[in-house]
Amino acid sequence: MTSIIGLLIASHPESPVEDLNRLSKDLDDAIRMAVAENPNTPTSTLVLLTRDDSPRVSQAARQALVNHPQSTITWVMGQNMV
Repeated sequence: MTSIIGLLIASHPESPVEDLNRLSKDLDDAIRMAVAENPNTPTSTLVLLTRDDSPRVSQAARQALVNHPQSTITWVMGQNMV
């Protein structure tokens, strides 16, 4: 069952990076998906989420990297990791 509080924190665009990093490892796919879609999630965390076991989460992280304003170098460097 999805933790409502975890989902709210993962979805909030002003959530602290530390919370987003912690929630990116949550067992719940919905929470990890919200982290991947959060504009405040750092690119390093998004790169890790591209390897998520859930295809929906990994695809959301890839899309977020493409759209992230600071992702160009991380995305190019991370191509071998994705």
